[in-house]
Amino acid sequence: MSSSATEDKSLIQAVPSLSSSSVSSRSSSADSEERPQVFTDDHHDAGLSAIRRTVTRESATDQGREEVLAEVYTRASAFSNPLPSMGGKPYPPMIEDIDQYKVEFDGPDDPMCPLNWSALRKARTGGLLVLPTFSAVWGSSIYGSATVDIEHLFHVGTPVAVLGVSLYVLGFATGPILWGPLSEIYGRKVPVVVSTFINAAFTFWTATADHFYHLMLYRFFSGVFASAPLVIVAAAYADMLQTKTRGGAISLFSLCVMGGPLLAPVAGGYIVNSFLGWRWVFYITGILTSFATVVFALFGEETYHPIVLTARARELRERTGNKMIFAAQERIEVDLYAIVHRVLALPIKMLFREPILLLMSLYHGFVYGILYLLLEAVPIVFTKYGFHKGNLYLPYLSLFCGVLIFTVIDFCYFQKKFARDLAKSGRAVVPELRLPGMIAGGFLFPIGIFWFCWTGAYHEYCHWIVPTIGLAFVGAGLIGIFLPIFNYLIDTYLMLAASALAANAFTRASMGAAFPIFATAMFHNLGTQWAGTLLGCLAAILSPIPVCFYMYGHVIRRYSTYAPKIE
Repeated sequence: MSSSATEDKSLIQAVPSLSSSSVSSRSSSADSEERPQVFTDDHHDAGLSAIRRTVTRESATDQGREEVLAEVYTRASAFSNPLPSMGGKPYPPMIEDIDQYKVEFDGPDDPMCPLNWSALRKARTGGLLVLPTFSAVWGSSIYGSATVDIEHLFHVGTPVAVLGVSLYVLGFATGPILWGPLSEIYGRKVPVVVSTFINAAFTFWTATADHFYHLMLYRFFSGVFASAPLVIVAAAYADMLQTKTRGGAISLFSLCVMGGPLLAPVAGGYIVNSFLGWRWVFYITGILTSFATVVFALFGEETYHPIVLTARARELRERTGNKMIFAAQERIEVDLYAIVHRVLALPIKMLFREPILLLMSLYHGFVYGILYLLLEAVPIVFTKYGFHKGNLYLPYLSLFCGVLIFTVIDFCYFQKKFARDLAKSGRAVVPELRLPGMIAGGFLFPIGIFWFCWTGAYHEYCHWIVPTIGLAFVGAGLIGIFLPIFNYLIDTYLMLAASALAANAFTRASMGAAFPIFATAMFHNLGTQWAGTLLGCLAAILSPIPVCFYMYGHVIRRYSTYAPKIE
C-alpha cells in the first residue's frame, strides 16, 4: 500500500474518540503478535485459538469507529432485578480474551476491504450508486414542467402549485436525519435500496393523485425517501476511496446532483405537451426510479466496513461451527433514545457552534436555492422570446453545459492541483486545498446571474442566445461552488463528517425549498433585471467566504469543538 494511503488511515486513528486510549493500547499490544493463520474447513478441529491477526492502523481506525458507534447506538442495560439462575447450573466463566473471536480486516492490504478493491470494482460500484442519486434529483425538478396543468386541474395559484417542488426539496432536508444514522447501523446498500423502492411507490401514487392535498403529501414523502442516496452515496465513496482520489468520485456525484434537476424539466416539458399528459411525468420518473432500485439491488455491493466484516463473521460461524465468532457491528443494539438525543441533535449543535459549517452551509443553501428558483425564472424570461411548450425549457441545457464544462475543468485541473499541493504539504489532509475551485465558482456565479437577468430583461435588443450564454456561467458557478463543499466538510470533520453533511443537507434543502415559492412574484414585481440584481449582489457578498476559509481556515479549525486537530 502507498505511503499516502497509510497516512490517510493513521490520520483518522488520531481523531479523539470515546475510547481512543483503549484502541491504541490494543493496537500496540497486538503489533507484536504473529501474522494471521488462514482458517479453513480443514482446520476445523484446531479451534479458534489458532486464529490470530495483526491489528493495523486500518483496523485501529475501524475499532475507534466501532466503539464510537457502540457508545452512540447501544442500548443501556435496563435490568435492576437480581441476576437470574442458570437452571441449577453454575454460571460459566467469563472469556478472558474475547478479542480472539473478533473478526477484523487482515492488515492494510486485505482485498476484502473496500479501500483495496480493484479500480474496476470501485468504478462499477460507484457507477451503480449514481443511478438512485440521479433518479432522486430528477424527480425534484420535473414537477416544474407540470405546474401549469396542475394549476388548471386543481384550481390553485402558481405559488401554491409550486409547493410540489418545495415540499419534495423539503423532504431532502428531513430525510438525512433518518438515513444518516441508519446507514451506520445497517450499512449503505440496504437503506438505499429500501428508500429508493419506497420513493418509487410514492412517485407512482403522485401520478394517480385525484386531490391536491394528496399530490402534496405524496411529493413530500417521495422527497424524504429520495434523500437517502444524497446522504449515503458520498459516504460510500469515502468508504472506497482515499483522499487523493475521492475528489474525482465526488465530482461525478455532484454532476448528477446538479445535472438531474437541469435535464428533467427539458424532458418534462415535451412529455407534458405530448399526448401523454402531465401524469406521465411522474409515471416515467417512477419507472426510472424502479429501474435504479432493481439494478442496484441486484448488482450493487456493500461498502461500509463494519457490515463487510459482519458478512465475514457470518461466513466463519457457518463454516467453522463456532458461534463465538463475531464482528463488532453485531454487538450494537439500537437504542432509539440514544439516537434521538445523541445523533439527531448533533448536526444541529454543530451547525450553530461551528462557523465553518454554518457559513459553508448558508452559501451552499443559497446556491441550491438559486438552482430551484431558476425553474420558475427561466420560463418567465424566455416566454418573452416566443419560446413555448416543450421548447420553453430548452435553455436549461445551457445551464447543464456550464455544469459539465466546469466539472471537466475541475477533474482535469483542480483535482490535479489538489494532489500536487497535498504532496508538497507533506500532510495526509489539508481541507483548505479543496477551495481554489470554489473560489473560481464564486467569481463566475454572480457574473452569470447579472448577465442572464439584465440581458433577458431587454428581449427587444438582445438575441435569446445572450441570456442563454449567461445561464452557462450560472451553471459553471453553481457546480464550482457545489463541488468542493462536500470534500471540504469531509476533510474538516472526518469521523463526524456524516453529522456535518447532515447539517449541511438540512440547511441546503431548506433554502432550496423556500426559493421557488417567491420566485415568480419576485421576478414579476421587481422586474427581471432588479430581481437579478438582488440575487447577484447577494452572490457577490457571499463570494469571499471560500477566500476567507482558504486563508484562515486552518486557524479557525484550531478552536473548533468538533474538528480534529490534523496539523
